[in-house]
Parts: sequence; structure tokens; C-alpha cells
Amino acid sequence: MNDSGLLYIALMSYILYSLQGIVYTSGSILSQLLLFVCLLIGVYCWVRSLAVYSKTTLFVSFFIVLNVIGYILYDGLYESLAFGHLKGILSCFLPFFIGFHYTSENKIDDNVFRYLFYILLIISVLNFYRLEAMLLLDSNSENVVNNISYSFVRLIPLMFFLPNKNLLRMLSVLLVSLFIIAGTKRGAIVTGFIGIVMYLLYLIKEDKSGKKGLKNFIIFGFVIFLVIFLIHNVENNEFLLSRFNSGRLSGREEIYPMIFNYWYFTDNIFNLLFGFGFIASMDITRSFLAHNDWLEVLSNFGILGVFVYGALICSMYLSIKNIPYKRELYASRTIILLWMATTIFSTWYNSIDVFPPMFLMGHLVAFASYNHQVVKK
Repeated sequence: MNDSGLLYIALMSYILYSLQGIVYTSGSILSQLLLFVCLLIGVYCWVRSLAVYSKTTLFVSFFIVLNVIGYILYDGLYESLAFGHLKGILSCFLPFFIGFHYTSENKIDDNVFRYLFYILLIISVLNFYRLEAMLLLDSNSENVVNNISYSFVRLIPLMFFLPNKNLLRMLSVLLVSLFIIAGTKRGAIVTGFIGIVMYLLYLIKEDKSGKKGLKNFIIFGFVIFLVIFLIHNVENNEFLLSRFNSGRLSGREEIYPMIFNYWYFTDNIFNLLFGFGFIASMDITRSFLAHNDWLEVLSNFGILGVFVYGALICSMYLSIKNIPYKRELYASRTIILLWMATTIFSTWYNSIDVFPPMFLMGHLVAFASYNHQVVKK
């Protein structure tokens, strides 16, 4: 099998992994095997990528190694959760190397992202209704929060690579927006709004045809419709409205100061600099992760971890900020904005479902670094 064949095995493994709960049992040996295959190919691409100098790949590598060492040294009460945390971290960053390696080898074209969007969109819709049915059955109430709405947010960066067909683009934006709103997940609605705005701005900027005025009018009308739809849904959904007006953050208002103060007021300089160890937030809060990337990293690895994680994100931004092509520039900026927004009230760096944007980010960093021409069809 040639090297490029592993790319499609990795993508197919992730797609099949995403089908758990729909066509086979969630958490089964099959799902874990599929994820293992995907991550194994990611490790292969990671090793191959190290042969090419890049500040971004070095920072990502250091952050991965830091967490692997933290997991190896971990000796606490939450062993299974620690393993799941590490698995999430690897599932976040190894796809970056898959995209980086195969783009540096000039083996990725637009169709990869288009078909990945179509397939994952269908799977996300199926998973949305599956989870909603389960939640309604368990709660005996119509007021449920569907976490699958985040999956639709993660697909937004892939939309930049859809064919230049206005109807297809608008339908994709509409469908993604509707499911994000329907999930009543506040974080997904906020981050989704950021992503959709970036995508619509790109559509306005990229059109150089004589019909730009008409297209802008259509986009403006679409935005008005979306805003009216959102306001209508919020006003007529007492559950969603109460979630926005409650002022509560699902327990985060207690977790955040608890973790920060525990770190800030420690008398041990070693803990200030290097943290309290892998998933230390669980010990600090007595059963909760931080639900915030920065606080999680701070409690785990102290100032060192925050510096490395911050440098990692900054290096990605610096590597893509001068891309001369609008599509790639807007797509990369959208990923960075979604990433940064998510870190504030949720977690990005240990989430398995960020595979699509991180795979795309690897592609964009390699595209910017080596100025490879992607085959456009």
C-alpha cells in the first residue's frame, strides 16, 4: 500500500468511528479499534512531519509529549478518566499531523474536505436525532440540551471548501445553523454564530463577479432571516431563554475560581511553575474537569503548560496569517476563532470531535508554510 492510502484509511476509520450508536454499539471494541487505527496513522504522520522543520509542529509535539509524560506519571483515583483524557488529547492533535503531512506531500485536494463535510453532516444529523430521542426518553421532558450541536460547529470550517454554488452554500449554512440552534447548547450557539459570520464574510469578500451586488443582497437577506429565526426560537423556547437569563454556567462559576485559587494560593513554587499533575482538576474539584482549556492546563502543568499551549495556538496563527488566498485565510482564521472561543467555557484540546477542524488546520499550516498548490476541481 502506498503512503497516500493511509490517508483514506485514517479518514474512513474516523467516519466509521463516528457511526457508533447508529449502526453499531457505542463504546464497543470495534469503535475503539477504529479510533486506534486512526491515531496510529496520526503517529506515523507525526513522525514523518518531524523531518520538516516547523515551529508549529514542534510546539504541538511538545504539548503532546508533556501530556503523555503526565499520564505516565499519573497515580490517582481516576485512572479510566485519565486514559480517556489522554485519548481525547491525541484525537485532537494527531489529525493535525495527518493533514500537515499529506498536504506537504501534495496529496490532498478540495474533494477530501467536501466529501468529509457531506458525510459528517449526515452522520451528525443522525446522531442529533438519536441522542435527542434518548434524552427525551430518559427525562420525560421536552427541555433537553443536545451536545451533538457542537458537531455542527466543528463542520463550519469545512464549508469553505464547498463548490462555488450559492444554493448549496446557503443550504449548508441554513442546515448547520438550524441544528446548532435546535441543540439549545449555549456554547454551541455562541461559537456557531462566530463561525457562520466568518463564513458569510468570506462569501462576500471572495466574489469578484459582476453579480456581487445581487449575491450580497441574498446573503444580507439570509442573515436577516437567520436572526429573525433565532430571536423567534429563543422567545418561544422558555427553556433556552431561561438558560441564557439564568446567569449560571452549569456549575462553572464554582469550578473556575476553585481551580484557579487552588493554584494561585499554593505555597509550592514547583506547583506554580509545573502544576499538580495530570487531570489534577479532578482532585481539586473532587470529580470535575475544568471545562476550560486554560484552567485545565494550568492545574495540570502550571505556567509551563499555559505557555506551551498559548505558544502552540500563537504559532498556528502566525503561520497562517499571511496566506495569500482568501479561502484558506478565512478558513484558518475561523478555526482559530472557534478554538479560542471554545477554550473559554469548554474544552477543545481533549475533544475527539475536533478531528475535522484540526485535520483541516494541519492542511492549512502546511499549505501556508510550503505554498503547495492544492488541486482544485
